[in-house]
Amino acid sequence: MYLSGQIEIGVRKNVIKPLVSGVFTVALLALPPQAAERSQIRFENHQKQSRVDFILNNSTTDDKPVIDAVLGGVALLDYDNDGYLDIFFTNGARIPSLAKDSPDFSNRLYHNSYSVGVAVADFDNDGFPDIYVTGVNRNTVYHNNGDRTFTDVTERAGVAGIGPNGKKLWSVSAAWIDYDNDGRLDLFVSNYLDWTSETSKVCGPPGRRLSCSPTMYKGEPNFLYHNNGDGTFTDVSAATGIAEHIGKGMGVAIADYNGDGWMDIFVAN
Repeated sequence: MYLSGQIEIGVRKNVIKPLVSGVFTVALLALPPQAAERSQIRFENHQKQSRVDFILNNSTTDDKPVIDAVLGGVALLDYDNDGYLDIFFTNGARIPSLAKDSPDFSNRLYHNSYSVGVAVADFDNDGFPDIYVTGVNRNTVYHNNGDRTFTDVTERAGVAGIGPNGKKLWSVSAAWIDYDNDGRLDLFVSNYLDWTSETSKVCGPPGRRLSCSPTMYKGEPNFLYHNNGDGTFTDVSAATGIAEHIGKGMGVAIADYNGDGWMDIFVAN
């Protein structure tokens, strides 16, 4: 893993904090000036040495639809249990790609989609991390077969991100959570705007297009899928009250914030 740029001495420092799903996020901590000056921690860009050459493709057309502005998921996982963390990137107009640590290995998960976020967890408790990808066209869950291959089990699992009316919602983030303490990881998915290619708005004059403001679109409800323990999930968004809250969900974090033994959900809108 690498960070672009170098951390400078000052009152704020970037730190990497793991989420429940195994995905990493950048947070800011305020430090007293004297404490910051004593710190010897430095981060350097090691992209070239790592041989990870990934370019995010987030440009579909010259009209710059709003989906172009919300992209760029990444996750670290040891998908083959060799003791080394591998890197998974989501992509926009192209397929997601999986970069392996060894120089002679390349593996891609071929699926046409416009992907946004990614959450990693071993949802079936077989010892191998699985991958859930959110996106505009389709959400996808890749089951880790344990032999360096993955199988798309989205249809059987029932977590494609389809709303009650049969419409695919624009999903941005996801997090694995055992919300009912049954020992199985359930899945929370945050949904963003009510957007389709047919209703996409165009902003700015020709040749100088801008992505339209999200205020021009309606929000969407979020999803909560219950893990049935047999490789399938049940949409419990309505039953749990999750679906009642209409917003423009983006990031999601899981924690037992009040220490009562039950995991809670925080959604950034």
